[in-house]
Amino acid sequence: MRKRAEDLIKMADKISEEFHALDDVLGGDIYFGLAESYQIRHLAAAIRTFKNTYPDLHYHITSGDTEQVTEKLDKGIIDFAVLAQESNPAKYHSLKFPDADLWGIVMPAGCPIAERLLEMLKTAFLQGISPTQKR
Repeated sequence: MRKRAEDLIKMADKISEEFHALDDVLGGDIYFGLAESYQIRHLAAAIRTFKNTYPDLHYHITSGDTEQVTEKLDKGIIDFAVLAQESNPAKYHSLKFPDADLWGIVMPAGCPIAERLLEMLKTAFLQGISPTQKR
């Protein structure tokens, strides 16, 4: 209940700010929600360019996982979301970043589980089986 109230207050504050910004289209606030992704460097470059052209724009960035970020987008708390996975095309308009994120597994050296997992992955790749496929 408290989280819902906080979301409503944030939405009301944002609406109020947007009405005040209607007179000055070149300024205002833009809210981003970012899921963890290396691709945010592209967003940072775009913001840097926009700041030079529109110095009165203010950027607000929050982070979270895809579910948290899309929830804020659905509630109108943020204007844009950067996700680490495909979005629902029936629900959102989206643009793809030029690169893909590279994910990996990191475990302590000498860990017996890590050694077994590494051998299993090597075998799967050599056999042409994707580790995510079910056998």
